[in-house]
Amino acid sequence: VLVQALRADGASAVGLFGMSLGSLFAGHLLCSDADLDFGVLVAPAGCPDTILRTSPILRRLRSNLRRLEIPVDRAAALWSAVRLDRRKPRIPPERILVVGARHDQVVPSEEVEKLVARWGDLPLRFLEHGHISVLFEPGLLGLALEHLRSIGAIPSPEEGAGLVGLPPSPDCSWGGAFVDR
Repeated sequence: VLVQALRADGASAVGLFGMSLGSLFAGHLLCSDADLDFGVLVAPAGCPDTILRTSPILRRLRSNLRRLEIPVDRAAALWSAVRLDRRKPRIPPERILVVGARHDQVVPSEEVEKLVARWGDLPLRFLEHGHISVLFEPGLLGLALEHLRSIGAIPSPEEGAGLVGLPPSPDCSWGGAFVDR
């Protein structure tokens, strides 16, 4: 419904941008909706079971699970049901950009590479950042826009592309739709 509403409002391309857990949701939508034009997944948490088992940041959660007598492996097995590498996207793989964080202590690089291989060798870039700091990389938005232009999802600035829905702040921390002016 949202995709149709954005198109009715003049969006020439509608896609998803997800970071961390948001990329898990965005990834599942890319596997469900063939009407999307693109996806950008940053530090994709597409392996919640592995993250639960191995992430240093979730050490306290694992401790709390044990204290509650909930086996970590059992909890991880439940999370494995929503792994992104269990599904395939419904849009062409070249239309999905994956940006990993080389120093990520939440999502292991190997898991990002495994997802990319499973989904059909998507465009993959690694930035020299951690899980959170990658979002504040000044070149991240430019990297995403460059990819979107390369697949024809948005026109070049010379062609009059407009970005609708983004705040005028430099971090551009939420998504929007592209429209032709």
